[in-house]
Amino acid sequence: MEGDRVLVGAPPTSPIDPTDPGSTFLYERDLGGASDWGLVGRQSSPVPGANTFGWRVALSGPTTATTIYDQGSFAIYRDVSLCSDAAAISHTAGGTVTFSLDAGAAHAEEPYLLLGSASGTSPGFSFGGASLPLVPDAFLRTSFSHANAGPFVRTAGRLDEKGRATARLVVPPQWPLVQAGATLDHAFAVLRPGSSSGLAILPTRTVFVSDTVELQVTP
Repeated sequence: MEGDRVLVGAPPTSPIDPTDPGSTFLYERDLGGASDWGLVGRQSSPVPGANTFGWRVALSGPTTATTIYDQGSFAIYRDVSLCSDAAAISHTAGGTVTFSLDAGAAHAEEPYLLLGSASGTSPGFSFGGASLPLVPDAFLRTSFSHANAGPFVRTAGRLDEKGRATARLVVPPQWPLVQAGATLDHAFAVLRPGSSSGLAILPTRTVFVSDTVELQVTP
């Protein structure tokens, strides 16, 4: 724990279970409400088979670290702009994934839009004059056209006074839009509405693009 932040390790329950790689969770006091401890970020093991991810953790300013192996290998992260509270979701059972968005105070109260793709992150596409690291496909088009509707909860809106927001993907059982085995990548953009200058009308432009976060769709 450091100041108003605490880093919690959640090591795997079984070192041979590939669906449980271990995670770390970063919480901050008063995030989401007075005296609440809100989720800032979640990281899962980047190394398949790592059996001690989350056993030992350290927090210093914007940097977090955790063990990957007993031999002393560490994963080190700096604050990320987008994270989720789950790394996978069942296609059969469905479920809810919460995304934490953090563009920083410089983008306080500006509009945001969270989008997803089932086709990867490269080459991405141009969106509001910036490159969004998502490949256009049916999932992306649906997440755009159905923002704030159906399974896409608060995926569009305004960031709070700290430049943060939360959004959810509520996946129904056997959702036909995705299939088991798919990887859903998500990213969000912060938008600055256009204005008029003399006879010119300036278009809305993207002023911030987040990191991407993966969500595996399991059977």
